[in-house]
Amino acid sequence: MKFKRLQTFAFALFAVNLFVVLPLINLQISLDPGLALRFLLCSLLTGMFSLIWIIRPPQYIFLSSKFLVFLGLLLFTLLWMTVSGFQSINAGDALWEFIRVTILFLFCISFCLLFQDVENGVEYLGRFSMAAIVIFSAYGFYQLGTDWNASHSSGKSYQMNLFIGSSLGNKNFFAEVMVMLIPLQAINFYRQRGTWKFVFAFGLILCLLWVIILQSFSSWLALLVAGIIAPLYTGIFKFRKKQSLESAYRRKPFLFAFLVLTGLVIVSFVFVRSDGVQTITNKSKLITQYIDHPELIDSTSGINDNSVFERILSWRNSVRLINDHPFLGAGLNNWKLLHAQYGLGGTPFINTGMIHFEHPHNDYLLIWSEQGPVGLLLYIAFFFFLLHTARSSILLAKDKETRNLMFWIVFGLLSFAVLSCFAYPRSRIYVMLLLMLYTALVLVYTPFTGKKFLVDNRRRLSLGLIGLFISCFGVYAAWARLKGEIHTQELLRAQYAKNYARMIKEASKAESFMYPMDLTGTPMSWYKGMACFYSGKIQEAISYYESAEKINPYHLRVLNDLATSYEQDGQGQKAIEKYGAGLRIAPNFIEGLLNLSATYYNTGQLDSAFAVISRIRKYKISVQDEQNYKLFLNAILLSKARIHLDSLNKNGAMDNKKIIVPEDLDLEALFLSSVKYGKSFEEEIDGQLKTELQKL
Repeated sequence: MKFKRLQTFAFALFAVNLFVVLPLINLQISLDPGLALRFLLCSLLTGMFSLIWIIRPPQYIFLSSKFLVFLGLLLFTLLWMTVSGFQSINAGDALWEFIRVTILFLFCISFCLLFQDVENGVEYLGRFSMAAIVIFSAYGFYQLGTDWNASHSSGKSYQMNLFIGSSLGNKNFFAEVMVMLIPLQAINFYRQRGTWKFVFAFGLILCLLWVIILQSFSSWLALLVAGIIAPLYTGIFKFRKKQSLESAYRRKPFLFAFLVLTGLVIVSFVFVRSDGVQTITNKSKLITQYIDHPELIDSTSGINDNSVFERILSWRNSVRLINDHPFLGAGLNNWKLLHAQYGLGGTPFINTGMIHFEHPHNDYLLIWSEQGPVGLLLYIAFFFFLLHTARSSILLAKDKETRNLMFWIVFGLLSFAVLSCFAYPRSRIYVMLLLMLYTALVLVYTPFTGKKFLVDNRRRLSLGLIGLFISCFGVYAAWARLKGEIHTQELLRAQYAKNYARMIKEASKAESFMYPMDLTGTPMSWYKGMACFYSGKIQEAISYYESAEKINPYHLRVLNDLATSYEQDGQGQKAIEKYGAGLRIAPNFIEGLLNLSATYYNTGQLDSAFAVISRIRKYKISVQDEQNYKLFLNAILLSKARIHLDSLNKNGAMDNKKIIVPEDLDLEALFLSSVKYGKSFEEEIDGQLKTELQKL
């Protein structure tokens, strides 16, 4: 009896953590408000369950054949991730990804075992999930109200802010969580009676409202696809009796009609008011535009300043990465480090070099590019296994509650699978925990035969210690990441304040084996190099930048700043090589073009300097870059003009008159004229000088 109470306590602790504690976390002192801290708490929970497993008395547990197949699939997935990890550029970063996935699997297994000892577990989870919806909504409404008031005060029409993300980071992550909470609300709406039925109806409406308000196209698509495919795939309508709906109507006709109509009216009203129709129309136009004009993808234009272009760009680079690593993949957590080698750009904003893609916005492409076709097949097999198991459960189940449970789990699995096509739910801790919860429900409530296994002392101790070791390592990894994020936040404040000594101090505190770079892929050693460079310590800056290049070899800022340090140190040829490497990534990177042009000029390669700076004229640039552009361009043009006139004077080409460059000669105007009419700069000078001579 004492152990039974301990198991019930563990289940309650898991539920409270998942639906109360984790939603409350909104840590503003870290880069991500809850990613590392949520993972830390999950690791502590799995460790606690492992301890309970160690102290539990020997007893039999039921493991279905499907559960054993699932365990085999998980083990093979982890084994293949280990193989991919050996190809990773940064071992610590790859190990973080491995332990993250392992803890999630352990969380799922823990839930499976806990469900066996708790009656009415689904009902309790549903009630706790309402707390999560309320907490997420409270954060969301506060942020929405604050943003709305700010927009109203400025007299501007309101547009949805990306950072209306509750405690989840941004609006897309928020919408994904709301989508994944819908199945729990729907399951318990059908199961409950009385007051709780109204509560779950409210939860359903609230989830749908947030999905609509947040204008997340991928979430809308997930609901649409899951809503169509789930009934067709499961054949759930075969088990629905018209009498059940009719009886509900006969028992409480006005209440039933009121609930249905109110829900439809509210959802429809919010959808229209939130510009939902306009959002869908705009996305459709953008997709059609890139289909009709594929050349836009390789152009630089303000037209490309949209999320559709960013996805196309990252998908294209993912396909190229897959082609270069067709069998084993590029290595665990290497996508964010290697994709840039295939080119970035397309908008003036991306050309600044300040944008870093962390993910291709497609989990399937990410896994394929990093882990190869085997990794992709394992990921897809995970969903197919669960979908097949849930469908079989529906067909074999003798009670409608099990059929209803499995139907909505299929709905959730399909929603996650669709979200994975256009976002990255696999990389977010909370959405993945919900997926693991639904996985556990499938495995526990499937009506298949299996065997009872006696968990004797030897097995109990072995399994418990393995789980405890994994959990402890998860705590260590999460703490290292959390500490790194907190110090990186302080580092960014120091960078803004130009406090370079503090930058080095905070970067040193943030950096560790598990945290070699921040969430954007920028190495900690780059921050140290930047601080040293602006402190006049060029040799130290070079050392740090070279270290940063090893961590992220295609980071545009790393390559550019390393080249600048080489140039300052008198290593012109090395600087040219690194500037060139950066411009192969982003050919229209304005700062890189200016720096390379200046380096060519300083090393006496005037024609190369002129050729490089000529590439800038077509693109919109910042005020600072515009000033540098005019300064560098005029210096280069003046040198070219002098060399050309010296040649003319030697040859007596101007009626044996010695010509010098007039002080009032507008060299930039001549340059632009040469571009406009397809002439060389020297031809424009000749024409201008002949005109001046004729006047004399």
